[in-house]
Formats: sequence, structure tokens, C-alpha cells
Amino acid sequence: MAIKLPVQWTIPGEHTLSATCGESSVEKKIKVYKVQIFANYEDVTGGSFSTVVGKRVKLECRVTPEVEFTNEWALPGKFVKNYIITYIPTDRDVPGTSYKAVDTRGEMVFFTDSELSQTIVQPYWILAKSSQALDVTVRVNSRNKTATTDFSANAPVVHTTATTTDATPAILFRRTQLGLGRFSPSDNLKPGFSMDVSVTTGSDQAGCFRILQLIDTKRFYTIIRSSVGTTLRVEIAIDSDGFVLDRKNEVLGQWNYQNAELCVGSHRTVSFPEPITDSPTYLFAGNAISGFVANEQFRTYVMYQPAGDATIWVPVKLVTWQWDASINRASASAEWPSLPNGSVSSAMSLTPDVPEWSGRILDIVETEEIIP
Repeated sequence: MAIKLPVQWTIPGEHTLSATCGESSVEKKIKVYKVQIFANYEDVTGGSFSTVVGKRVKLECRVTPEVEFTNEWALPGKFVKNYIITYIPTDRDVPGTSYKAVDTRGEMVFFTDSELSQTIVQPYWILAKSSQALDVTVRVNSRNKTATTDFSANAPVVHTTATTTDATPAILFRRTQLGLGRFSPSDNLKPGFSMDVSVTTGSDQAGCFRILQLIDTKRFYTIIRSSVGTTLRVEIAIDSDGFVLDRKNEVLGQWNYQNAELCVGSHRTVSFPEPITDSPTYLFAGNAISGFVANEQFRTYVMYQPAGDATIWVPVKLVTWQWDASINRASASAEWPSLPNGSVSSAMSLTPDVPEWSGRILDIVETEEIIP
């Protein structure tokens, strides 16, 4: 006859299990291991913890008593090993312009599988995440044990009111200028794009906010070139081939659009002092132009970096908008149409992705192609 009794050990270490039946007895040595999750040096096993987006979290797996083991982390939400924004002015000339090139990029650095199998990992969460399980699975002597904690990542609340111009016409043409909304503030017209921003910080969310704007542009000029006995139609293109940084100032680290920055403490509601505006405008150089086409998309982010050490910039709001325009005339000496063709999209607020780019719009070099 066999008797089975369930046993649950609560104290780690080596225990002796003994049983006696009549004059017979038997003993069994049992090793009990405890698996724990520590977040920023605090034991959160079986409990919960939260962080603020952009703050580094030190996660550590511990096994008691000490023993050789392997482990694997299962982390919820969007996290990275690092997120790096680079903005470094150089002495390199940009051909055909008066600008100096800027080395700039935004890039995420991810954990490798082997790094997520280390005892200690130090991730940054870059997007808010509601309550979800965070696990580590430990393997000791061919047996698995999983420890769990409830995790959430919090972010400041950002309110935006973003619009594109509702003026008629929205796209203007004046001599050799084509633009969205207005050519300058003195025109007393609405800007092509405008965004009001306010932020509300909660507990432990003191930090700074900046505006970052990316642009994906395709612009084409058609010009007439004449030489001895020959007339050529040439298309001059500026094509970013994807999103690049929309920024002019050449100051180290100043990647923020229009220098917009706001630093606030915890438990505050504050607005940017001025709306974020943009009115893309292009000046045609010379009189030999017979046509112009532009198609541009914009991604305007509100970025946030918590105060303190070991923090990174993260997106907390994204607004997208775009415009396209074209204007053509029969020849380089003909009159231009009074109004260009084109359209403007409404500004849309979306769940932010993480902005990644390589290069700056002002550093895109023009290319030329002869049109048959």
C-alpha cells in the first residue's frame, strides 16, 4: 500500500524528509531553491512594481541558496537597451548651400537573446504599459522554476491640439515662392501647421519635454538649360528617401524643433509658451524653372526625458500631417498659373512609435537628371 502526501517547501535550503512504517524507516535529502526578482534592489517577487518611461530599471534574478543556474527574462511592453539621439555639427560643407553638415541620427539599441539570459538586465521602457506579468524562468539541475511580478510603465499625460490650415487657398504661390499656409508671419495668415501642447506630470515624473520633427520629402524642379544650339530640360530632385530630422540650428545637442523645450516638476500641468508651427515654403532660384512638385510627410513628436541619471528621451505623443503641391507652365518664359494644385491632410494624433532617422533635411544634396 502506498500513501501519497503533497509537500510544499517554503524555506530554501537542504531538508530531510523521513518516513517510518512499523520497524522500517527511510530518509530523503531534499534541496529547496527560492527564485526572486529584484527591481532596483527591492524584492518584488509575487508582488508588483512600476517605473516611469525613460528611466533605467535594474532587474536582478537571485536564487537561494547559491547554486549554478541559467535564466531567461520575459519582459512585457516596449523596452530597449538604449535609445541614442546624436546631433553633432561638423565643418563639412553641404554642396550647393551655405550650411555645414550635421551628423545626426536616432537609433534604438536592443538586447540580444544572450543578454536577456543574464542574471542582471537593465532595460528602459520607452512606451507606457498597463499592468502585466514580468517573469524570469530559472533552470537548476534540469528543473525549471518561474518567478513573477506585476509590472507597469507610466508616462506623463500630454494633450495636443493640432491643426493644418483651413485657409482658402491653403497652398500659395507668389512669383517664385510656393508654400503652405503663409510665407512669413507678416502675411497675417494662419501657419500651415500649428500645435498647442500641454503636459501633466504625476508622481516621480519631473523632467523635460522637447519637440522633435521628422520629414520625408520629395521635391522636383524642372528647369530649362540652353547652350550653343542645345536646349535641355533638367529635373533637379531633393529626395530624403525616408524620414530625416527637420532641424536648422547647428548647435551641439540641439535637435529639438524650433528650440522648443519645457522642464517641469512632478505633479504639475504646464503648457509650452508658444504653439509649435510650420509653414513649408520653397523659393525657386532663377527664371528658367518651368515646374515644381513637392510631396512631404511630417511626424511631429513630443519627447520626454525624466530628471536624474540613467534616463533617455522617449516619445509621449505623435502628430502626423502632410501636404503636396505642383505648379507648371508651358515654358520658362510663360506665365505661371495663379493657383497651384495640391492638398493638405488633417493633423492626426497617433500612438507614438520611436523616432529613428539618419541625416538632416538641410544636408540632402540635390541630384540632376536630363529629361528626354
